[in-house]
Amino acid sequence: MKTIIITVSLLLFTNGFLYSQTTKSISERKASKSIYVYTSDTKHSRVFVHKKNSIPPEYLKPNLTLKRVDQFSLNNKKSCSKSLFEVFSKERLSELQQASIAITMYLDMNGNIRSVSFLSSPEITVYELEKLEDSLKENVAFSFKVEDDRGAVLEPCIINIRIQKVLDGSFPYQR
Repeated sequence: MKTIIITVSLLLFTNGFLYSQTTKSISERKASKSIYVYTSDTKHSRVFVHKKNSIPPEYLKPNLTLKRVDQFSLNNKKSCSKSLFEVFSKERLSELQQASIAITMYLDMNGNIRSVSFLSSPEITVYELEKLEDSLKENVAFSFKVEDDRGAVLEPCIINIRIQKVLDGSFPYQR
């Protein structure tokens, strides 16, 4: 029994030790007209990317209070897929079919996108992300109601995109 307890304890310790050994790397990458900040870690195969100095400063405050948004809806459900198809060819989407992108959109009170950050598969290039950001800002707008006035800023809107779902037509915001 003592051997089992020691073995289990060692396995748990080793598991915790291995997972604590992930390292985060932060780098800047230049796209066509913007510099993007990449944050990646060795544990996950995704990178957090945003245009340098683009996240609105009020979202970076330590004690941030968000206004809860109720009844979020896209003004045009096809606008997300339109942006994707403006940036990625069908061939490129096929290359990326196992990839995914989580897009965090920081909105103004009119439902327009102020800035964007991505949690992305690393295969998606900084140039593609720059074009996608520009296209989303041009094509996508939201309607919503603010639930209360307690928060300082609107909660961001997040859309998760699995490229495979875009290719097979099951992405909910399809053309």
